[in-house]
Amino acid sequence: MPADVEEMLLDTSFVCWMLRSDPRKLEAVTDEEMRLAYASFKAETSATEYKASPNDVSGPVPICVMTQLADKGLADSVEALIGCYLLVCGPIGAIKVMKWLGLQLSQCHLNSETMEEGECASSFLGFTPPATALVDYGMDSHKELEAELKRLATTVADVESALGYTFGDKSFLLQHRLSGDAIRVRGPIQV
Repeated sequence: MPADVEEMLLDTSFVCWMLRSDPRKLEAVTDEEMRLAYASFKAETSATEYKASPNDVSGPVPICVMTQLADKGLADSVEALIGCYLLVCGPIGAIKVMKWLGLQLSQCHLNSETMEEGECASSFLGFTPPATALVDYGMDSHKELEAELKRLATTVADVESALGYTFGDKSFLLQHRLSGDAIRVRGPIQV
């Protein structure tokens, strides 16, 4: 799908305008028909006498019907959305949806020729893989995670033995096991 057509489909007012007469209209429209329809939509909606259809639900969500979501639930939903785009549309599609969501991707180089000198060769689109999963969230978090890794060293060794695999950086396994979901959903490590 051409980028300009993709941008048109992100305009919810246009989508509602297109579907007002036939809910299946977008299933068989060509790129050129889409461009012509978008031009007609822009011309019609910019007219001073234009009045939105009562079926147009693209406006702001009323406060009284909003649902409050926990930060974790929202983060999981956004992560799942990005993951779907990654699987279906590939890395470039995932990056486009992240930009559409308003995420700041200042490191993102969509063209490998623009990579700076000395940039890690194994980096992807300007994002260098982390050296460790022990990310600093505060003054002592790195030390706390290292202490936890030492405390769970025997358990990690048991997991590696059961899997028949040795983790190059055991902190990635520890990070997974310490996440709230892993502890709540899966319970403690059973070897």
